[in-house]
This record gives sequence, structure tokens and C-alpha cells, in this order.
Amino acid sequence: MMATGPITERYDTNPLIDKWKAFGWHVSEIDGHNISEIIDVLEQVEKIADKPKIIIARTIKVKVLPLLKMLRRFITGSSPGSNMILRAVN
Repeated sequence: MMATGPITERYDTNPLIDKWKAFGWHVSEIDGHNISEIIDVLEQVEKIADKPKIIIARTIKVKVLPLLKMLRRFITGSSPGSNMILRAVN
């Protein structure tokens, strides 16, 4: 059996941040596509010495590639129309 769709529909891990904090971790959440946020958070967590650290980087698979976004929709069960395919290729 193949799993399709968002992971939150299959395994609800929320509230993820609260779970890590409950175990005493310092939690940082960032946009995993934003380089300046990544650099900033790495510099911030470097200063924390009294507890374990985790960085939750929110990302979107194939965010910057329209063709791959279209393919992802196809693979997960949504059939792309001809207009969508032409837009993705061009």
C-alpha cells in the first residue's frame, strides 16, 4: 500500500513544538527556504548552552520547480490538465 497526501493526514505530530518544549528542548522554528533565517537561527542556537536544541525548518517539497510541483500533484492522485502541463514546461 502506498501512502499519499500530506503527512499530517497520516501521522498527526502536532503540536510538535510544544512536545519538544515539554521535554526541555530549546525550539526554533524557521522557513527552511529562507537562507537568512537559517543563518540567523544557527547563530542564535550556538549561544544556548543550558539545554538541547532543535531547529524545525518548515519546507515545501519542490517549492521552486513548477514542473516538479505538477508532477507531485500527478503522483499524489491529482491529474494535471493540459494547461497546467504547458505552464509548468514553459
